[in-house]
Amino acid sequence: MANSKKELLEWLALKPRTAGWGAVVAYDRSKCNTLLLQDYINKFTVNSYLEPINEPVAVGDANWQHLSDWVTDVPRLSFEDSSKAAGGEANMKMAVIGGTQVSIDNTVGHKRAIAVHSIDALDHPDLIAENVVLSKISGQVGKDTGQVVLDLGAAEAAKGEWQLTFANSSYERRIGGEFFKQYFKGADKEKRLYHLGKIAYTDQQYLKPASFRLRTITAQGAELNTADNFGDGAVELFICMEGDQEGGTPPTDDWRSLIPNNGGGEYDSAMLLSNYLLMRRIIAEGMNGMFSHGVKFSETYDDRNFLNVLKAQPSIGVFFLPGFVGHTDSYIVEVLKFAFPAANNDSDGLSITVQDDRTIRFGWGDSSVYRQQKCLVKRRGGEEDSDEYTMNIALQVNADIEFVVDADAGGVVAKVKNLLVDMKLSARYVPIPEVAIYLESARGEYATTIKRALDDTTGLLFGKTIEFNTFVLNSILFAGHETIKQKSAEFPGDMVVFGKVVNPFTVAPLEHLMGHGATHPFTVSGDFAGKVKWSVAAIPGSTGEIGSIDEDTGLYSSPALADISGTFTRVRVTATASNHSSSALVTVVARDITVNPVVQICSASTSEASVTRVLSAHTLGEGILEWKVKRGTGTIPARGGSDGKNTYTAGLKDPTLEGSFLIDEIEVMNLATRKTQTAYVVVTHYQADLTITVDLDNSSFPQGKAKLIARDNRENPVTAIWEVSAGNEGIDSDGLYTGDPDGQQRFVLITARKANDASKEGWIILPWPLFELPNKPEPIDNL
Repeated sequence: MANSKKELLEWLALKPRTAGWGAVVAYDRSKCNTLLLQDYINKFTVNSYLEPINEPVAVGDANWQHLSDWVTDVPRLSFEDSSKAAGGEANMKMAVIGGTQVSIDNTVGHKRAIAVHSIDALDHPDLIAENVVLSKISGQVGKDTGQVVLDLGAAEAAKGEWQLTFANSSYERRIGGEFFKQYFKGADKEKRLYHLGKIAYTDQQYLKPASFRLRTITAQGAELNTADNFGDGAVELFICMEGDQEGGTPPTDDWRSLIPNNGGGEYDSAMLLSNYLLMRRIIAEGMNGMFSHGVKFSETYDDRNFLNVLKAQPSIGVFFLPGFVGHTDSYIVEVLKFAFPAANNDSDGLSITVQDDRTIRFGWGDSSVYRQQKCLVKRRGGEEDSDEYTMNIALQVNADIEFVVDADAGGVVAKVKNLLVDMKLSARYVPIPEVAIYLESARGEYATTIKRALDDTTGLLFGKTIEFNTFVLNSILFAGHETIKQKSAEFPGDMVVFGKVVNPFTVAPLEHLMGHGATHPFTVSGDFAGKVKWSVAAIPGSTGEIGSIDEDTGLYSSPALADISGTFTRVRVTATASNHSSSALVTVVARDITVNPVVQICSASTSEASVTRVLSAHTLGEGILEWKVKRGTGTIPARGGSDGKNTYTAGLKDPTLEGSFLIDEIEVMNLATRKTQTAYVVVTHYQADLTITVDLDNSSFPQGKAKLIARDNRENPVTAIWEVSAGNEGIDSDGLYTGDPDGQQRFVLITARKANDASKEGWIILPWPLFELPNKPEPIDNL
């Protein structure tokens, strides 16, 4: 469904849309995710980040996964299902952008690694959570009304189904999702909490936010996974002002996003001010303060239930129009200031009327109704006191008011158009002809004086819209000092202002993925013209070199491959200028292509059934990936799917094989760059004759050393010929493995052959860096 500005205004014009709330503020998915990213980056500066995960997860009776040094990325929201409920539901995806996943089983009588995934920002599992509920943290009275947050450990956030894409079966994925629910529940609250904005308390006169209710909305058509805008939507805050009652439950039917989708990126936020709040709390209250003793208004509603007429009731409330001083040849004439009543009767009362063209007609007085006005007359040069006389004045004022956005004023202004002052003056009861003639001839000058005063008055009166601008500027706050820049104001019934969330000083891009030994320029937002100083710092937990940045130009140079410890490093690029500071997150990967699992086992196929394994691969930058089995009897299609996955099929069981297994080597090449990456499959044709285990007593994992023992089927140790078949090199003839601390491979595949019978062989997979495989943990509850 389209949601153009024109269609949105037509929908807003049908009836009041704020559900009884004073205002509705909306900002879209893109801005929500930017706010989450900024908060994620900020966590590294205030020591509030989640530590890497090191936990085993049971996924079957004899299988478990060990998550080693898992680094979680920023949560990212989508809203494809949000309109199905009236709360703050959203879907969330969080990537695991670093670490190792070791698949373990104990089907052969001891625990062993049967697959290793080496995770980085190119190829990684995702945590996918449905119906994660955004929540509200109550604020402090007089300071802030509350904050919108994503608390990953809150009970309401975990009501939907969570899946972790670290396995192929949906059952195992749900187990991974339940693991993360429990993990976040037990995590430090500040570390698991992300901020998406705050409604602050202000001391302005009329628009003081007292409370708000949160909901999310799906953009028109964004629930379809084939749509270009799939997952788009917005966070909406329904705000109650001080002194008002909260509105009803935000609607789910007959509701649409308040942000037009045809603005070409011009709009990412909107503010809807209720018709009643605008007319009653801003305009009427503003007028009331202009008159001595105040004014009471009657209200008239149109057939759409919009308040469209305010009319002053007869009262003692008056507004003082200015007098003036003039002179004739013989007299000095002083017209006293004029106490003009808000209303004497129904025909001349002050009225505010919303017209069909959505301007506001300001009407006051009646040019056929005369009122007495005093004037003082004194002979020029005379010593005697002034004499007081009475003249009659009839006055009628009309003006049209239009709400527009004024860039210079920084927001919505009430533009006064067609201010007309129709004044009639009769001095027939002034007994001095010279003075009477003068007064009647000065009618035009006096009317101009009154018009000037009324121009100031209506400007002041409708200048109460500054309350709205102050509300937007000071009440709607974001963590990164963003504000909503108002771009367009419309008054279809309620007043709607479309805008864009802007930051006067922000680094672009806010996040960047790049390779080693490369450069990338960073800039600050285009509106900032001052001197900027650039710096780069390591993200806590990352090791190795951080690269360098030109402190004047912002050109960042990533570290060389030899200077990266492991498969990636992360740094924070910061721009500072006077009172401004902004940071971006840079991830530098060591590999041009990442393939997973990097090593795994499977049985050989038979004539009755093929044995398959799913792999995935992604590349840095552009380029088509081509797959092939470089060595071995298995097969794999040359092209994977759009999701990066491809299916390997093991070769047929070989009855003539000397030994028990073969190692297939799978190569993935980027056809554009010719860069390659390799994965390995241990294809078991028969039960291995040798079992290889780690002698823990004679190993030192912190020093990267593992003593291996080979045993035959009777559990007797045998002398073996050792070989590293793939992965991180380094084993001697006694079976002492010593890994390369600077090696990029996150595994080692070691084979052993019996010294006096080469057909007797075995294998073992070890993760790198070395660690003891954990025992099988207790099953995850709640499945």
